[in-house]
Amino acid sequence: MSLIDAYFVGKTSQINVDGNQLPVRKAKGQDIYLDELGRFILGRWQPKPEPKTTPRQRARDPWPSELKGYIIYSRGLASAWRGRQLAMFRAWRLSIPTVQKLESVFEGEIRGGILRGGNLSVKTKLQLWKSGFIFLKAKKTELQEAHLKIIFLYRDLQGAINIGAALARTTAITDRLRERLEGIYGWVAVYAGQSGFLNAMQKSVDKIFDHLEQTLKVMQKHSFFKEQNISESQTANLLAAVRLLEREVENLKPIRPYRAWAGMTKLDLIFLAGAVKLRDFDSGRDYLQRILVSFQIKRQQRYMDKFLLELGKGQIQNKWKSVFDHWLERTIASFKWLQQEEEHARFRAPVCEKFIDFVLEAKEVLKEEGSIAAITKPLKEAYSLL
Repeated sequence: MSLIDAYFVGKTSQINVDGNQLPVRKAKGQDIYLDELGRFILGRWQPKPEPKTTPRQRARDPWPSELKGYIIYSRGLASAWRGRQLAMFRAWRLSIPTVQKLESVFEGEIRGGILRGGNLSVKTKLQLWKSGFIFLKAKKTELQEAHLKIIFLYRDLQGAINIGAALARTTAITDRLRERLEGIYGWVAVYAGQSGFLNAMQKSVDKIFDHLEQTLKVMQKHSFFKEQNISESQTANLLAAVRLLEREVENLKPIRPYRAWAGMTKLDLIFLAGAVKLRDFDSGRDYLQRILVSFQIKRQQRYMDKFLLELGKGQIQNKWKSVFDHWLERTIASFKWLQQEEEHARFRAPVCEKFIDFVLEAKEVLKEEGSIAAITKPLKEAYSLL
C-alpha cells in the first residue's frame, strides 16, 4: 500500500475553495484534503454573518454548509502540521489563560465587591479597567459583547450603584467568557485530531527518508562505485536496490514539500540504473553523488521545519530572537559546505547559494529591527527552494 493510500480514501471528490472546484482525496477520519498539486487543505468554519443574540441561542444554532471554508497549505505537510501546532500553542499559552483569569476575576473579586456595595479594591478596579481593553479588537461575537458589557459595568461602578443591575452585567460577562472558553476547547479538540493525523503521516515520511539514507550509505560501498568492478549477480542486486529506492521516492511524489524533489531524484535513479546496466562506472558514480547531495539538502528542510516551529512559538511568547540567532549560524555553515558538494556534483538547478542569500537577507532584516513578518518572508522563500 502506498503512503497516500494508507492515509487517504481512494475515491476522488471535489470541494469548493474560493469559488473553484478542486479535485481532492479526503483523509481517513479527518477534515483534511490533498489536491492534485500535493497541497494540504484543511477545513475551517467561517463566522456567521448574523449570529444569535445570546450564548444559549448561539450554542443551539448549527453552522450552515455554505459557511464551510478551507485553508490551503501550499508548502505542504509539515507546514499544515505546524499551523495546527502553533494555533493550539497560542490557545494554551495565551487565549485560554487570559479568558480563564478574567472569568475568575469577574466571578470572584468583582462580584464580591459589588455585593459589598461596590467596594472594590484599587487592584480590582485596575483589573476591571484593563479588562475593557483586552478584547477591544476581538472578532468573536461573544468577546465583542463581553467588551461592551465590561465598559458599561466599569461606568456603573463609578458612583452610586444598582447592585442588581451590576450583578446582572457580571453574570452576562462571565457567560460570554465561558462561551469563548467552550469555543476554544471545541476547536482545540478538532485541531488536536488533525495534528495527530498530520504528525503520524510525517513520521511515515521520516521513516522513508531514514530507509533511503540507510540504503544510500550501503550503496556507496558497493564495488561498482568503489572498485569500478561488478559481476552479473552483483548487477542484478544493485539494480534491485535502485528499483527499491525508486519505489520509496515514488511514494513521496504526491505530496508537498517532496513533490519536485522526488521527481528529480527518481529521474537520477533511472539514469543510475541505466549506467549500472551499461557498466558506465564514471556516470554511475556521478549520478549517485548527485543523489546523495540532493538527499542531504532535502534533509535540511526537515531541520528547518523544526526551527520554524520553535520560531513560531518564540514569536507567540515574544522570545524569538534567540531562537533565530542559534539556528542562523548553524544553517549557514551547513549550506556553505553543501554548496561545495553541490558544485562538485554538478546540479542541474543548484539551490544552496540562493538559500544562503535568503537567510542572510533575513539576518539583515533582524539587524535593522524589522518585524517578524519581514524576517519570515525570505525564510519562506528559502524553505520553498528545498
